[in-house]
Amino acid sequence: MFSKDSSAIRAFNIVLLALLMVAGCKKEAALTPQQEVGAMLASAEVWENPVVFVDGADQSEVYKDFNISFGNGTYKTTSGAPIWNPSGTWTFVNEEATLMLFDGATQVDIKSISEEILELSLLWEENTFEPGRNRSVKGRHVFKLIRKKKK
Repeated sequence: MFSKDSSAIRAFNIVLLALLMVAGCKKEAALTPQQEVGAMLASAEVWENPVVFVDGADQSEVYKDFNISFGNGTYKTTSGAPIWNPSGTWTFVNEEATLMLFDGATQVDIKSISEEILELSLLWEENTFEPGRNRSVKGRHVFKLIRKKKK
């Protein structure tokens, strides 16, 4: 029926077609750590309900109303002054997306991030307890926040 040459050509065409189909399938590029963490930060309506330790001492009461939300290179906070500006900009400092810079000045470590929990750490150099002003506590702050899902 078929000659050996036509069988070989047919087999070659099948293999060639299979290779073209595989090569033609576009593979999605893997996200960089910065893209992945940035998307996780922005996935929350806000990060809220903070548990805050300053140099190992529970200071959650000082920051009980604090929350933070992230956009593409921007952020907004509630009840974070004087440590956190009401709004501003942020960027990653390293490729691993574990270190952020807020407003070009404040360095913040991402200690951990998951679908539900964000843990940030920063060093604050001032105590502010003056009447009529927001208060803060000097030292290494660790904020553990819970994700409020977007509606």
